[in-house]
Amino acid sequence: MKLLIIGLNTTIHLSQNQEWIYATGVRETLCYYRQAGWTTIGITQETTNQHNIAQCLFKQRYLLNLFPNLNAIAVCTDSEGQQCYLVWRNHFYDVSQEFPELQGTYRQPNPGIIRYLLAVLKPSDVWMIGNEKIDKQTAINAAISFRPAATTFEKYSNQNN
Repeated sequence: MKLLIIGLNTTIHLSQNQEWIYATGVRETLCYYRQAGWTTIGITQETTNQHNIAQCLFKQRYLLNLFPNLNAIAVCTDSEGQQCYLVWRNHFYDVSQEFPELQGTYRQPNPGIIRYLLAVLKPSDVWMIGNEKIDKQTAINAAISFRPAATTFEKYSNQNN
């Protein structure tokens, strides 16, 4: 199994006006990798309080429905990197208790989310695509390969034109 991780903080996000904004080529890139047999998981972080976790998880599930070629989203919900959820279209899972040694490392640039995915999914190949320096640093910290979003998305966007 091959794993593609997409940093969502700027590639796909909700604007101040509550509109979804996504980088040109992101849909085509996700489609290409899914058709090639890769598992695609987005990672993001949102600082929220316990009362807003349900709203945060609902937002991630909504995003998965907008982007059907994303398999799941891993989201860190606190500024200390203690809490992390893996979200699918119909359910979610609190991964925070499964690997106690990763608590405190789920917020980027710490590699906790990626280390969790590697431990559970055991991929034969893994890449991370992202727009921000923090995405690249997270990939470095997790010892996985990194591709800049702009050039990757442009490549797959141009293939469909």
